[in-house]
Amino acid sequence: DKFFPNLRLVVVDAIGSIFAPAIGGNGLVGHAQMVAATMLMQRIATRHHVAFVVCNHTTGVGRSSDAAEDSSPALGQSWPYLPCVSIALARHGEEVWSATVRKSNKVDVGRSAYFKVSERGVENTTPVPAAPA
Repeated sequence: DKFFPNLRLVVVDAIGSIFAPAIGGNGLVGHAQMVAATMLMQRIATRHHVAFVVCNHTTGVGRSSDAAEDSSPALGQSWPYLPCVSIALARHGEEVWSATVRKSNKVDVGRSAYFKVSERGVENTTPVPAAPA
């Protein structure tokens, strides 16, 4: 197939579905498997010039009104150390979303981009004003 030689992006959606059952309980085996899988993805990315996007669920912790700051990885505290770049997506109303850099060695952490998702597609937008308290 002519498509696959040009493939440069692999999306792993909901990695938590794969590792969550093994992380429950003592979790050591599950965490070891998660680290091994991450190292394999990093090796493949380096050798074959492929980018991986790995989706992980988050859990809210209730300390902040900012959804991007107010979450932690559902796969536990070892997950933040594994990816090279981490971006948190948060929804602000019906159509507006933000993408905030949580970890990167190339982009300032905390930097955000706002975008609108509608029937017309994805568009840049400005931040949504905070609701009065």
